[in-house]
Amino acid sequence: MEVTTVHVGGAGGQGALAGGGEGVPTGGVRWHEVAVKPVVDPMSGERVLLLVQTDVSKQVAAEEVLASVLEAEHRLLADVFPQHVVADMTAARNASAEAARRGFKLLGHIQDPAALATSHECITILFADIKGFTCMCKEVPPAAVMTFLNDLYTRLDSLTDVYGVYKVETIGDCYMVAGGLVARGADGIGTVVRGGESDPLAAQRVVSFARAMLAEAAAVRLPNTGEPVQMRIGIHSGPATSGVVGAKMPRFCLFGDTVNTASRMESTGTPGCIHISAATRALLPATEDELGWAPSGGVEVKGKGTMDTFLWAPNSEAAARQRAEQRRTASILGTVSARAIAAAAAEAAAAPSVAGGAGPGSGSAAAVTGGAPAPAHPRQGKSSVLRYHSH
Repeated sequence: MEVTTVHVGGAGGQGALAGGGEGVPTGGVRWHEVAVKPVVDPMSGERVLLLVQTDVSKQVAAEEVLASVLEAEHRLLADVFPQHVVADMTAARNASAEAARRGFKLLGHIQDPAALATSHECITILFADIKGFTCMCKEVPPAAVMTFLNDLYTRLDSLTDVYGVYKVETIGDCYMVAGGLVARGADGIGTVVRGGESDPLAAQRVVSFARAMLAEAAAVRLPNTGEPVQMRIGIHSGPATSGVVGAKMPRFCLFGDTVNTASRMESTGTPGCIHISAATRALLPATEDELGWAPSGGVEVKGKGTMDTFLWAPNSEAAARQRAEQRRTASILGTVSARAIAAAAAEAAAAPSVAGGAGPGSGSAAAVTGGAPAPAHPRQGKSSVLRYHSH
């Protein structure tokens, strides 16, 4: 038996098969399945075609809602987990016989957490917290704290894409990112950098992000004092392991001594400054030598003893020179861009205009449009689809 899906539509109930109704796709569009089956007429004995038309609009509407929910859930998971974790969840859902009963949820369908663990030869980890956050929480309502953190973190989140770093998590006023951990493709989906691979620019990306972080935080005011936010930032580089832990509200986490050391760099740092380990300093390019990194003279770190570390302050002379150079470069680029835009506008004005396209339709019974084919609906399969709209 051949089944052909026919999409018959019309606005406001126009058309022979158009109309509205509960659970029907918007716009008064209705879907019908037409089954064509060869049979023998019991009266004449001749072979004839039996056509059975079924209104499946409610089923299609339900499928569309389900598809949109799954797509939204997939996008949400892609923001929380790297691609290989989302892929594992999707594969587990599809393989699960209980998927339909559980409502096709992706969360909770992690097959083997150990299989998702990845070792990284060298990544750069940043921890940051807010100076005076504990006192602030005592002086302002919780809702004000939430609004404040949302404003600050939204600003910082936007910087992660600019500098190519990955936001791992936030806990209270602690903000954690990593460089060299996840690479984002053209589609924006993050893929974990596998063992044996490393990003030579990871440390530079994280340090550049940290500088932008200090500047962006200064534009936000503490709700209790009105003073600019100062963040204490610590950075360390080394090996680590990433993976997913937990069945309920699973989290993508980092493990290893590198994580602990990066946290120690933050806790022993200075508000408004960037505190990095010698391991991270060694990974920075030679251009950083003139940007004002000052040796700390050694810092006592719990479980580590004395560590050689370096501090960068935005108010140092070297930092001021760097900002002046950045402004000069931006000014030059802005002048060049303005000239290029003016030249392009002049060229466009001199070019002959080309007008085309069909005018208003004459209200025919059916309109046929060309161009790329519409995406197939789940019910269409390989069947041919006829689409027309009544006028």
